[in-house]
Amino acid sequence: NSSTSIHQFSSDSDTKGIISHLGDAVSISAGGKHNSRCPLTNIRKYDDSYFYNYYGYKPISESDSFIKFDFGSSMKVDLHSYLIRSVAGDPSFSDHPKTWRIEGSNDNTNWKRLDRRVNDPVLNGRLKQHLFTCQERIQENENRKFRYIRYVQEDSWYQIREPYYVSITYFELYGIVYYNQ
Repeated sequence: NSSTSIHQFSSDSDTKGIISHLGDAVSISAGGKHNSRCPLTNIRKYDDSYFYNYYGYKPISESDSFIKFDFGSSMKVDLHSYLIRSVAGDPSFSDHPKTWRIEGSNDNTNWKRLDRRVNDPVLNGRLKQHLFTCQERIQENENRKFRYIRYVQEDSWYQIREPYYVSITYFELYGIVYYNQ
């Protein structure tokens, strides 16, 4: 016995989706070292506050450069699209996302790639936001519902070459939530 809710992108002025709708029912975690003045929870708020993963620390691998959404044991998500908003820093001098992937998992170990962007310039600027549609089509007979959704940054636009420095002001997911799975 299960139910669903559909969350689609509405407009640039109304960006609410799955994360906004479910609130604290979604656990968010991230790699790296966090600053309590710029907590991970800032990516839930649609304002200029931000999260970064390099507080007194240099992220050295993808194990430092992820943001993971856990929907718990009673929900799964079929992700269709996602929205990212960059920080207020200038192009080339900020850790704006450049190359990343979005993945889904049900066991937090085996991940299926849902989308990947390489050298994408659309977020390289002050408070740029963009809606990305998951491009990789999973075979129709495969499971498209996931307990975990993960953003993994592979590179940033920062000219000093800090690929695993993650700085994001807002992150939202869109698709179908399945309850009691």
